[in-house]
This record gives sequence, structure tokens and C-alpha cells, in this order.
Amino acid sequence: MLRAEVRCATIRGVSYLDEKVRGGRDRQKQALIAEAGKAGAQIHDIVELDASAASSGAVLGGALKAMFGGRMRVDALMLFRLSSNGWGHSYVQPFSGFAPLPGEHYGIVDGSLASPAIVRDGPRLFGGVSFDPAPGAEVAKHLSASPAMKAALRELVWEWPSGMAKIELDWAVQLRSVGDGTTQVVMQSGRYGGLTTYEVGFGVWLRLCAAVHPCLAQGAWPAQYFPVPPRFADVLAGPAPASSPVEPEPALTVALDYGPAIAEALRPHLGKKVWLGEGPAKKMANLRKHVIPAELAGVPTLATIDLTVFGSAKDAIVLTPTQLLTKEFDDRLRVELATILDVPAGQSAASSSVEITVARLGSVKVPVGTDFQPVHDLLAAVARVNAGAAGPVHAEVSAFIGEAPGQVSMAEAQQLQAQAQAQMHAGSVDAKINAAASLLVGGQYQAAIDMYLQIAREHPERTGTCYGQVGAGLFFIQHYARAIEYYEAAKQHGADPRMMDENIAEARAYL
Repeated sequence: MLRAEVRCATIRGVSYLDEKVRGGRDRQKQALIAEAGKAGAQIHDIVELDASAASSGAVLGGALKAMFGGRMRVDALMLFRLSSNGWGHSYVQPFSGFAPLPGEHYGIVDGSLASPAIVRDGPRLFGGVSFDPAPGAEVAKHLSASPAMKAALRELVWEWPSGMAKIELDWAVQLRSVGDGTTQVVMQSGRYGGLTTYEVGFGVWLRLCAAVHPCLAQGAWPAQYFPVPPRFADVLAGPAPASSPVEPEPALTVALDYGPAIAEALRPHLGKKVWLGEGPAKKMANLRKHVIPAELAGVPTLATIDLTVFGSAKDAIVLTPTQLLTKEFDDRLRVELATILDVPAGQSAASSSVEITVARLGSVKVPVGTDFQPVHDLLAAVARVNAGAAGPVHAEVSAFIGEAPGQVSMAEAQQLQAQAQAQMHAGSVDAKINAAASLLVGGQYQAAIDMYLQIAREHPERTGTCYGQVGAGLFFIQHYARAIEYYEAAKQHGADPRMMDENIAEARAYL
């Protein structure tokens, strides 16, 4: 099956960009966010690198000096880290000034090949596109014979118009065995659409990787080189890895209650196109059909702003307890509420979007439909909660506490918390872990997660156990992507890999 790609670099160069260059790059960034959303991909990080980052290392410096056609020099990069149905992949977008240049998609697929492979030539008059036999004739023949692969290769675009000129790609797809039973896939992007910006083929890329997987053999062939070195492969490796395993970000999203702040912000705007909670049945049906992803169909909604002219709610902004979801025509956006840092001041009420600052993504534009103010006020309220103006509301008492059969009573919940706190102050590490487990079983997921993270800090040798249990807590409250992050980190810290892989597979089934 498909698996996550390595994290991309996190080094940011800082330099002055004039407004024209900055504006051109930002337009391309927003276009890529929209295109990825259409393809069902979620963006987790956007890292921007410019020429002043070259001093950070030879790898970055080399990438920022790459040439296209012998005359267009790369002086800035944007690295996108994405996921699609739990599979991680990356895209590198280069720039020359404000002009986007052909980028590269990267991903890792389970299975391997006896030799590397490359699609080097554009479509021929007869026979279509196929893999070059030079690196390995048998592998090229095997890949080219796949019907799914043939269909994917027919979608490839080989040109990148740029002003009055045109860049023709020297290759489109390459595969190489990594050496651990997986294959790295890279696709160079032509221009797949766009008028003033460039579409880079996220949908084609995902279909290509889906076609690659069935063609691969199980087992590990020795590590191979790409037939033609991609321009940006080394950038994805980033700086030298840390001496300790990468830890996931703290699970802060489960500790914030946005409901009161959202209700207060939208109160002046409530009406036919703005509502809290469940709205009219017909509109809610349209939301679930057109706006809300299938994996979130059962999640409650906090608020909705209808973006359509006639009030059908087929385009809308929807807030769940943890997610901002937007759809306007074909453009989609999905952002975790906890990552919304700011709504910059001074935005025009006549604008077609509200600009927000998102952790790891930077500036992101949210459509407003026909009314700027409710969208602005809604997003500003979320940013205030995250900044602490409204204060984080810790969910120490979960929805599983109550008087119904199978629930924990309030008195029992309070007793569990008292016992847990006592163990944290005086108990052994095993007693602490058992106390946290009691909270988890008792349905007090946030309290259990906080306790496990504290134990991991105080007793690093038990980090694997604690991260595995944090993943379980996140799974129970339906934060499946975050659960997977902690399960993966638990493996790095010594947890049973088979058990964690089973947990990961279970969580991915819900994405």
C-alpha cells in the first residue's frame, strides 16, 4: 500500500521581495491550495525558500541555482507537504522572480522494481507514451503494459508555457527502488490549466501513483539512482536528521472549544445564509453532499455560512469542532481551526476573500461569497481563541460522562482525576501509566492525553508506550490523522510496530 513521504525541509530564507514578485508567488500559492483541494489532497505544510536560504546548506543552494532552458534560474521554492487518504506526498514549486517554473511531485509507494524507470519522450503519433527501455527493458515493458498506467501516462502534459516562451519537459515520470522494499516516484509537472496561474496536475499525480502500486513487486531490491537526477529531490531530505526521532506536534486541537466565541461573532449576522449548529434539512443535505467530505459526514457542525447567491448551500463555509471547510465552485479548502493564527487588519470589505495566517501554510485566502463581514468576524473569533483571548477550554469532562448506561458518572470521573493526580505526584512510572489508562477507559480523553504527554516528558524511556496511548485517545475523539502521527512516532520510540501498524490501518480506514 501507499505510505507517507519523508518530511520536507523547514528552513526559511528571509529576503526583501518587491510587491510584484511577492504578489505573483502568492497567487500561485493560492492556486495550488485550491487545486490540491479539488484533488482531495490536504496540505499540512508550506515552506518557502528564497535565494538567501542558500547559505543554509549546499543542497538548498544548489536547488536555488537550478536552470531551465539554460536561461531561467530558480531563485525561490515553495515546498508543499500533503496527504491523500492517509498517504503523504510532496510537491516542490520553483520560481524565477514571480514566474512559476515546472515543479516536481514526490511520493513513496510500497513495493519495488528490479531496475529504475523513466518516461522520457512525449507522446508519439502511434503507440502513445511508454517507459524508456534503456534503464531496464523488462521493467519498462512491464510498466507500459499496465492498462491503468497507460491511462495515467496519456494524461501527462509535456509543456509549460511561460510568457512568450515555452519550456518543454525532458522527462515526465521516474521511479527508483529505495532499498527498503519501497519505490520513490517523481513526476515533473507540465501546465495542466490555469489562466493567470498554473495548475500542476495533482489529480494526474494521484492517479499515476495509484497505477504504479499494482505494478510493483513485494520485496526489497537494492537502492537505485534515478536515470535523470530530478532537480529538487535532495531538498526534500532537508537538513541532517535530529539525533532523536521526530515527535508529532502536541495534540492541542482537542483542548479548545470554539463554540461560544463563534456564536458571539456570528450573532449579528444570523439569518437565512448564516446559522449555528444544524440548519434547514434541505440545506444540510446539500452541505453533506457538496461541501463536507465523506469522512466527516457524521461530525457535528458548529456554524455555516452559505456562499451561494440563491441560498442552496451547495457552496459554503462550514466549521466543525476542529475543521474549517470551504467550497466555492470547484475550489476547496480544509484547515484545522487550531492552526489559524491571525486575520490581518486592514482588509477591504469589498474583497472577494478574507486573508488568514495559518501555521505552516502562511497566508491563505478564504472566499466570502456575497458578504465579507460574517466570514471575517467568524475567522477573527477563531484566531482570538487560538491566541488565548477567549482562553482554551480544556475538555476534562468528556461526552462519555453522564448517567446513561455505559457512561461514567460525574462522581466517578472526579474520583479518577483525583487518583491520577495523586499518582503523578507520588507514584512510580507504571502507576502513572495505569492511572492515565484509567482516565482513557473512563472517557476523559483530553485529561488522559495530557497525562501521557507529561509522563513521556518525565520518563523518556516510556515515550513509545505513551505516544501509542495518545494515538488511541485521539482515535476515540475522531482525530484520525493526528492519531496516525502519534502511532508513527510511537514506532520510532520503540512501540510494537505490528500493533502500531494495525492501529494506523484502522485509523486510515476512517479518513
